[in-house]
Amino acid sequence: QGANPIVQGAVMGIHYINVTMSVWLEMLLLAVGFWWFPLVFAVLMIALPLYMSWMAIMLGIGFATAYYTPFLPYMIFTFGAIGWLISVVEAMAAAPLMALGIAHPEGHDALGKSEKGLMILLNVFLRPAMMVIGFIAAIALCYVGIWLLNSGFGNILDGLKSHNIWNDDAFVIPWGSLFGYFFAILVYTMIYLTIVEKAFSLI
Repeated sequence: QGANPIVQGAVMGIHYINVTMSVWLEMLLLAVGFWWFPLVFAVLMIALPLYMSWMAIMLGIGFATAYYTPFLPYMIFTFGAIGWLISVVEAMAAAPLMALGIAHPEGHDALGKSEKGLMILLNVFLRPAMMVIGFIAAIALCYVGIWLLNSGFGNILDGLKSHNIWNDDAFVIPWGSLFGYFFAILVYTMIYLTIVEKAFSLI
């Protein structure tokens, strides 16, 4: 509650990476330790491909949240600033044409009207201030969006658990719950990244 969503996303990603790599090492040591027991080794060899595909997805999510998300606001702001510099160069190149267009306010056969050029010029002057305002608003929107995600997602998971939707008494091993919680983590992280990207698109 009240934590920085970007920092918490990075912490979540580091946790995914640490747990994934720790479990991978444990599985590797387990396979090496039981290589002389053919039955246990065969079961491990059958289970490892499915388990490793899960771990690869979790590792990818961890990389995205731990390393990509903290740089996302910086990248968007930097590319916005580069876009503004490009528009400044375009405005400098178009300045003589703008001046000729302003010299004929009612319009000219060859030059046309200068209203569109004035809007581009206004964009050049307003964009830096609007980028800073958008950055501040994006930070606030990110806090609110992640709070909304946490509130709603927690209620959905509680509802699924309380109504036993993922549990089936016909089976001893609750495969539905195991897969469900894994995909809940996957869906949560994808929504988390989407909210951060949408929020900082205000820049």
